[in-house]
Amino acid sequence: MNVRISRSLGMVAVLYFTANFSAQNTKKDTVSKETKIEEVVMIGYGTQKKSNVTGAISSIKASDIENAPVAGRPEQVLQGRAAGVSVVSNSGQPGSAPTVRVRGITSFGAGSNDPLWVVDGIVVDNIGWLNQSDIEGMEILKDGASAAIYGVSAAKGVILITTKKGAKGRMNLSYNGFFGVGNAARKLDLLNATQYATIMNEANVNDGRGPMFSNVNALGAGTDWQKQIFNTAQRQSHEFSINGGNDKSTFYTSFGYYDQEGIV
Repeated sequence: MNVRISRSLGMVAVLYFTANFSAQNTKKDTVSKETKIEEVVMIGYGTQKKSNVTGAISSIKASDIENAPVAGRPEQVLQGRAAGVSVVSNSGQPGSAPTVRVRGITSFGAGSNDPLWVVDGIVVDNIGWLNQSDIEGMEILKDGASAAIYGVSAAKGVILITTKKGAKGRMNLSYNGFFGVGNAARKLDLLNATQYATIMNEANVNDGRGPMFSNVNALGAGTDWQKQIFNTAQRQSHEFSINGGNDKSTFYTSFGYYDQEGIV
C-alpha cells in the first residue's frame, strides 16, 4: 500500500538524512560471486537474463534511485540515467509533472506522446502518487517489440516499475527524509524611486525638455518589488515504510509526505 500526500504550493539547499532500523540479524553472504544469479530485467509479462535480451532496454536499479536527490516527482529519477529517455520540466510550479519522452516525439496527431507506465503489471496514467523510496527498479522498453505485449499504446515506449515488497523474517522499519530551503538564485540590481526619478529628469533636460519630477527626494526608496515577490521557500519530505513476513505471507506498507513551497 502506497500513500502520498503533497502540497505543492523551487531549490535548494538541502539537509538530507536517512535512517534504517532492522530487528533482523544480518548474515554474511557465503555465496561465491561465480554462483550468484545473473542480473535479470523485466521484459513485459516476465523476466529474462540481461545478457540474453536482444531488444532495446535500459535498467535503473534501486541503488541508483535511493542515491538520487528527492525531487518531489518520481519521474525525475529517470533524468540522465537512461539513454534515449528525456525528462524536461515545463514549469517552475512546485509539484508539476515533467514531460517524459522515450525515443522523442512519435505522434504528430491529437494523441499523447507520453510513454506507457506499468507499475507491478498494472497500467497507470502517471506515477506522481508513488513514493520514490518504494521503487525497487525501472525497466524502459524502447523498441517496437514491446508493442507485441502492450499493443499500440507501447508505440511511445514502455516504462515498467517494480515496487518493493515484504520479505520473510522479522519486521523492518525504514525512514527516509530531508528538509531544505530555497531562494531566488539572483536578483536584478535596479534603481530605487529617487534614483529613477533623477535619471529621468536628467534625460528630459538633455533632450531639451523640463524635469519630469519636481521633488525627487520626496519619493524616497519606493517599493522593492523583487523583495515583495521572492521569499524563502521551505521543502520537506518524509517517507516511512514497514515490512516483514513469515512462511505463509509477507507485507510491505509505506507512507509518504512531501511539501514544497514556491519561491514566488
